[in-house]
Amino acid sequence: MTRYQNKKISIDNYVNLPKKIFSKSFPEGDVHIAKENPSWILTSTLETEILEQLMNKQTIRESAIKVYETGKHNLEEVEDSTKSLLEKLEAFGFYEGHTVQNNENLALHLYLTTGCNLSCKHCYKDAGKKREKELTTKEIKSLIDDFSTQGKTQVVLSGGEPLTRTDFFEIAGYIKSKGHQVNLVTNGTLIKDIETAKKITGVVDFLQISLDGCTPEKNDYYRGKGTYEKIINAINQFEGLDFEVNIGMVVSEVNYEDIKNNLSTLLNDKIKHKKIKINVSGLMDYGRGQYCKKEGKSHDYVEKLFQEATKLGIKQKQWRLPNTKAFDCGYARSITVDANGDIYHCPVANEHLKAGLNIRTTPMSEIMCYFKAKNSEVSVELMEGCTDCELEYLCGGGCRLENKLQRGSLLNPKCSPERKERVYKELIKLRLDA
Repeated sequence: MTRYQNKKISIDNYVNLPKKIFSKSFPEGDVHIAKENPSWILTSTLETEILEQLMNKQTIRESAIKVYETGKHNLEEVEDSTKSLLEKLEAFGFYEGHTVQNNENLALHLYLTTGCNLSCKHCYKDAGKKREKELTTKEIKSLIDDFSTQGKTQVVLSGGEPLTRTDFFEIAGYIKSKGHQVNLVTNGTLIKDIETAKKITGVVDFLQISLDGCTPEKNDYYRGKGTYEKIINAINQFEGLDFEVNIGMVVSEVNYEDIKNNLSTLLNDKIKHKKIKINVSGLMDYGRGQYCKKEGKSHDYVEKLFQEATKLGIKQKQWRLPNTKAFDCGYARSITVDANGDIYHCPVANEHLKAGLNIRTTPMSEIMCYFKAKNSEVSVELMEGCTDCELEYLCGGGCRLENKLQRGSLLNPKCSPERKERVYKELIKLRLDA
């Protein structure tokens, strides 16, 4: 018997591998994808040889013996690689029929205000001034009551700057009392002391603070003079608290070299709080961010910074849940409510994504039914060209807004060999980090 991941396996057993496995080789190793599960593993050349024997309906013992008898590897190498392969199969659920069902409850993204104490150059919401007739505390609590009838889920609070609302902690606490996970996206500049930090940890489960450079020069280029020091101070208010802080970095050709060269110094010398995750994203050219079209929205910069963070041992936000099918990009899976009550199909809250509904005139129960129907209309399973792709349920068909703007249809994916290569590279990165 051999034991791995606290599970006993007889070496004379067969492994219930997925019936269809797609494999592709890269310098980092071989990627094997189980499309229908979906899951993927990254293996060495020797592990791949053993996997191929298991795929040919050999037992674990038979597979190891056949590979050993090729004469290319010694016994210890084969035994070690067999053990490590079995551990990967178990850790990532690489088995036939091992699929986790998505939580069918809709999420909620609530823009508490468009008011903001900053005027960031790349703000896709064009935030700064409050909208007329923003939702009141009472209205927000009422919509939370109605939304909560479906059960527990995730609620994201953002803006503008959500902490500019004097009722923020009352609202966040109320949402928390309903059993939801509360996520807060903030620029951090209003977290000036440990008391505020402690209040946040009491009502917030996930916190992201935006920082767009590792030095004042680059961050302040986007966020305004003096913001770098305020943001670093905010992050450090959580020092000593058992609470993880996510740092959201928007990367472009302006700040790429700065982040790449100075990330280590930032994390080791500037930031005292050590429970940190890095979330790197590209520019969004909506709102004030339209000017960013000149600078480009480079996936290459994002990918490279993922690699830099990995070298430093920095945890990164992992958005792919193992063995869970991604049927979409999130379009119409999260009800987005703007500060004035307008409803959007996507948290980006771009004008192209308006649902033509308002929480003040349409009951939340009707909005939830509408969103579930709308989400089913954009399933990747309806997208031509995706159903035959091994990445179908890992990619999910790409951003529906980009599809609409660039290809004329939500269901016309903007895909290319280069895009598929980027997805593969991200899959590899996630397994190297595991």
